[in-house]
Amino acid sequence: MSVPCKFERSLLGHDEYETIRLTHHPTIYEVEPAELEAIRSRLRKMRDKEQTLERAVASSAAIPGVWPPITIMGQRYIDGGVRSMLNADLATGCDIVVVVSCFALEVVGKNADMATLNAALIGELGALRNAASTLAVIAPNEAFLTLTNRGAAMLDSNLEPEAFRIGYTQATQEAEDIRLTWNS
Repeated sequence: MSVPCKFERSLLGHDEYETIRLTHHPTIYEVEPAELEAIRSRLRKMRDKEQTLERAVASSAAIPGVWPPITIMGQRYIDGGVRSMLNADLATGCDIVVVVSCFALEVVGKNADMATLNAALIGELGALRNAASTLAVIAPNEAFLTLTNRGAAMLDSNLEPEAFRIGYTQATQEAEDIRLTWNS
């Protein structure tokens, strides 16, 4: 379906997306690895057609069954977490990689499903390390994991203010390490 649906237009009308729309952001980030070369021209076309950042943000949160796919340049996009919770393997070939995980990368207790999922995620990170990439991984801290019941309550919108506070605090604590990695 290439036409935006009514629910999509309603979603993009929320105040959160207005803030994104009114904030200055770089128009594009260049992507260099050969595996991603195919999308570079598409990114440039999106920039040239002034596709909005709020659509990109909304599509990254479009979880099937929860939020609708978002239309960008006639194509529908959904959360990349449907493919992989990290998508770190897409950075293969990059010299420096910063991976952000919304979920813990270690299993607490005897949850076989989480163990299987985490094995795949840890495999993605291992492949990057084996490819000689400089790698930094940001994972949720214990305060966030406690707030979200180790990720089970991740979509509870009542948690947003506290999740933001926790995330902001963690970001300021980790900023120097990430800066050092990025500039290595």
